[in-house]
Amino acid sequence: MKTNQSWGGRFAEGPKEAVAQYTDSQSYDRALYAQDIRASQAHARMLGRQGVITPSEAQLLVEGLDRVREEIRSGNFTWKPELEDVHMNIEARLTEIMGNVGKKLHTGRSRNDQVGLSFRLFVADRLETWQQRAAALCAILVQRATEHADDILPGCT
Repeated sequence: MKTNQSWGGRFAEGPKEAVAQYTDSQSYDRALYAQDIRASQAHARMLGRQGVITPSEAQLLVEGLDRVREEIRSGNFTWKPELEDVHMNIEARLTEIMGNVGKKLHTGRSRNDQVGLSFRLFVADRLETWQQRAAALCAILVQRATEHADDILPGCT
């Protein structure tokens, strides 16, 4: 396995294969891609509003992230285990598309900021889905109960 970029420049050589496999989360945290992109787009817009990057750079980042999202949705995105996680995969692809502008996306936030926000957005999105499904189940149960309101069932006391 190639040197993990998050370790880059800190050690004379990359991690051992077992360590690289242990720290690889992209195989499952790619489920967070939509939330990661949504959060990154908001971050890019904020950087532009605050003058950290130009408004045109912020717009380029947002558009580049739209392109990355579409590549992932269409199955044309190449996930690279050596990039460790969903965030590094997305940022690396964004930088391939946008060049040096893509490198500015990480300005002002840590990986922990990124991971925490993406995870919270993921959970919030899933809770909304689960709430809708639970409401649909309750509606079906009420419908079935109404259909059988006059049925007699044996019971035990």
